[in-house]
Order: sequence, then C-alpha cells, then structure tokens
Amino acid sequence: MTFPALQEIGNHEAGGLLIFDLAEKKIIYQNTTVQGILGFAADASIMGVERMLSMIIPEDQNFVRTQYARLQSSLFMETEFRLLNRHGQEITLSCNAHLISNQSCLVLFLKDVSKVKQAENQHFMVMKHIV
Repeated sequence: MTFPALQEIGNHEAGGLLIFDLAEKKIIYQNTTVQGILGFAADASIMGVERMLSMIIPEDQNFVRTQYARLQSSLFMETEFRLLNRHGQEITLSCNAHLISNQSCLVLFLKDVSKVKQAENQHFMVMKHIV
C-alpha cells in the first residue's frame, strides 16, 4: 500500500509524518523529521508499532494504549506523550493520529513540543512561587 499524496505532504512537513501498515506491522513511510526524532533508519521498513511504544516512557504507555483503543472508534485522535529519543533524552511529542483505508493504516503527524512544555512548566513554577 502506498499513499503518494501523504508522502508528498511528509516531504514538505516540518513535523514528523509516519505511516504504519497495521496488518503488515511495518512502516510504509517516515519523513526525515521522524528519522531525526525517533532515530529510525531511512530503510527501517519492518518496524512495528510495538517498537515505538517501547520508546514511550513507562508512565505514559498505558495512557497511549488507552488513546489508541479510543482511536479504533473515532478514527482521529489528538494527544501528547513523552518518550526517550534516539539520544536517550526525554521529549514530549504532540500527535495527531488518523486511521485510514478501512482502519488498515495508522497515520501519525508528530511534533516535538518539548521546549513549549518546558516554558509552560517554568511559567507554572514562577506563578506558584508568586502566589
């Protein structure tokens, strides 16, 4: 299965785009941003969803699995979760997930929002000390 239009978007998308074939449990497409965030090789075409789930920090894994279960009925989901990137650093990803092609493919738009989260946390800590 190929999705040339989505791949064209991924080639121009600043964020990450990842397409999984759920039946074959393999990556159909990943743009260079995903390769940079997750450290997947350009030819990592036989990597299943479980590999990515193992990168999610343990505290967020059940949440992501619950969100994925909800996706089965809604076909679209927006969420955030933390994972360890290819350098072992904890990052926060914003994820828009879509189930397409009769729920046979999972399309993930990923964006590293770690800096935004850090700024929010710093602002919260400052406000906490003021009050």
